[in-house]
Amino acid sequence: MKKTNAYISILSLAALSACAPQDMSFTQSTLASSSPGQSDTVIPSRGLSQDFRIQENSKIDILFVVDNSGSMAEEQANMSSRINGFMGLVDHLDWRVALTTTDPRINTADSSGMNAAWGDGQMRLMNGKRFLSNADGSSQAQAALADAIKLGDKGNGDERPIYSIYRAIERDVALPAADRFFRTDSNLVVVIISDEDECSNGQCTTGFDVSKSQPSNLVSLVRSRLGSEKVMMVDTIVKSPGDNSCTTSNQPAPVLISLAQMTGGIVGSVCATDYTAILKNAGDAAVSLTRSVSLSCKPIDADNDGKVDLVIKDSAGNVISSGYSVSGNIVTFQASLVNGNYKADYRCAM
Repeated sequence: MKKTNAYISILSLAALSACAPQDMSFTQSTLASSSPGQSDTVIPSRGLSQDFRIQENSKIDILFVVDNSGSMAEEQANMSSRINGFMGLVDHLDWRVALTTTDPRINTADSSGMNAAWGDGQMRLMNGKRFLSNADGSSQAQAALADAIKLGDKGNGDERPIYSIYRAIERDVALPAADRFFRTDSNLVVVIISDEDECSNGQCTTGFDVSKSQPSNLVSLVRSRLGSEKVMMVDTIVKSPGDNSCTTSNQPAPVLISLAQMTGGIVGSVCATDYTAILKNAGDAAVSLTRSVSLSCKPIDADNDGKVDLVIKDSAGNVISSGYSVSGNIVTFQASLVNGNYKADYRCAM
């Protein structure tokens, strides 16, 4: 049966402020049912318009969130031995790197079982610092990071990587500006490695602040605390649902995977015997962010034509039909598109 699209109201707004996404309309996309007696499927959506500027941004903040619960020592060693490949790919950028754990407690435990202040979004010190940067030298930073990743497996089994990222941002913005890891004018890449989902099984109902374990709330926090134009990509090395060959992990991680998909990140298998390819993909994706913008939400196919509803226009109003790609809420531009002012019109789920 023919697909239809029913628009129930349109609201035109005033002129856009620079780079701020504006709600331009509300619709309900209706996919007609092909079965007699069944009602149409209504997909509520909203239209947005966003001004932005394409320009190279070589600043990148990289946060590793590593599961330090039981049985993770092997995975930590796997990542530690391959981390140089990742850092080598971003070495030409203006990078910073930090590391925290999935343990939501203020004090987690190191490999010997002693208290360690690496939980609740606190950074594990590397060379006596909360984070390292280009100024520390590439080889020294790689060695320190490779050592720091080997956290041990004495941490809390209630893994909460999203919560840890949320708390890391809250803690960081409370510091004097000169001491902060997260920069407001940089791109942000988060790499999560865990053998279970958020709250172990994805069902965060008790303990700590469960609202800080929701992917959408983390995205909102990044925009409110680090800037509405902030580009954040979250990569996850976890177990995918239905991956029966992955026996290292007991729990698939649909919540963490949804965060990666929402932010255009990659998904790798925690059961991989060699993380070289996964970390290379993550590094390549990080480099691609130098010419990327973040939309306020993930665009959808609201008119059911098989294509994401996203129109890019240049400053003269000409539609740009090529030279960019969309992944989650991130639009990445190829070198063929010149730097300058552009506009995006798109639709997102309500």
